[in-house]
Amino acid sequence: MANVTTTKELKYWSTPEIKNKILELVKGHNVEPLKVKVEFYKNELAPYFTELSRRNPFDKVAEQVAIITGDNCRIEI
Repeated sequence: MANVTTTKELKYWSTPEIKNKILELVKGHNVEPLKVKVEFYKNELAPYFTELSRRNPFDKVAEQVAIITGDNCRIEI
């Protein structure tokens, strides 16, 4: 098992650093059985996602749709 960074330490990481670390950690895990993936999430990834969730100003995913699709963007001339 890898050394898991604690949520307390993650407060000092930038959001892109956390996302890049997640991408680094998940490489090669897509071929594993679901049970192994769930354990991997619980043991390795959970602190990263907890920190990202804490930083997210939107509690509900539905509130983010307009931002992602650009529906709330206005250009004034």
